[in-house]
Amino acid sequence: MCLDRADTGNKKLLTSLRGAHARGTLCVSTHSDDSICFAWQMLARGVLPEPVHHVVVFSESQHITRSLVPEVLPERAKATRLQEDRRFCAYWGMSCHHLGFPDRSLDHRAVSPTSALVRDIARRLRSACARLRCSFVLCSRPWGTHVHSHHLAVFHAASALVREVPSLVLLLTDDQPYSRIPLDATVSCNEHSYWPLSINMTELEMSQKTLAMRTYYKTQMVDSYLLAARRPALGADARFSETLWLPSS
Repeated sequence: MCLDRADTGNKKLLTSLRGAHARGTLCVSTHSDDSICFAWQMLARGVLPEPVHHVVVFSESQHITRSLVPEVLPERAKATRLQEDRRFCAYWGMSCHHLGFPDRSLDHRAVSPTSALVRDIARRLRSACARLRCSFVLCSRPWGTHVHSHHLAVFHAASALVREVPSLVLLLTDDQPYSRIPLDATVSCNEHSYWPLSINMTELEMSQKTLAMRTYYKTQMVDSYLLAARRPALGADARFSETLWLPSS
């Protein structure tokens, strides 16, 4: 199943998952530059039920790529990254929220589905969903050639959240730039099977996306991320695409 520029029923498709009373989407970005990688075209097409609220989990970070922004002093790194988020959200009319978890290396034990960290993230996401009145939770699914420990922790937390709150619907994306999910397979998550909705992109749309990636997150967007965004998804019928995974029931 795919969406090209001619499709107009995308919002109805998603809203039907929760019926007539479905509300907005909590777009969960593990780090500040992740959602622009996995959801730029989804936002451009209006695929996600609105309003969309952008939540960054590991937002306490001093990391920047100094070669990209030599003018940014190290002591301004955190503030600069937060400002990048705000500019990105303002462009799409999203509210912007930072959960304040520190962006540092994790011991592998910290990403167990039952770990204290995962439970804490799930608790904070549940509070955000209640406060912002969201029906959908969108996050990336670490599934592919590389799995980032932070991304795995957030995925486990989002999965735990929808188990605790059955009225919420979990939507998954491929974990750009780290991995791409094969489009001819299902992904197991909780008790559901997920099926892919491919949002195909033209060369112009892909160029606009990579320009936005470098423009909005210039402190972090190294060339390897930009190249990964242009890499075709495994099994895709289009050169450029984003993938949204929908629960089959």
